Amino acid sequence: MLRARGYPCSVKRHGKNNSNGCGFSVVILGDCESAAKVLDMYNIPYSSDYGGDAGNDKL
Repeated sequence: MLRARGYPCSVKRHGKNNSNGCGFSVVILGDCESAAKVLDMYNIPYSSDYGGDAGNDKL
């Protein structure tokens, strides 16, 4: 959904014992505030980690 709207991103899997969320992260290449608005528009739950490596943010 995000890629179709022009947000370059990738999905990263975390270990099975992750206590924060479902065990996956969406890494947005660049600023993810507008991508988060898209997720909000569709009522998709997420947590955020703004300020990831090299200007990349995680949802």
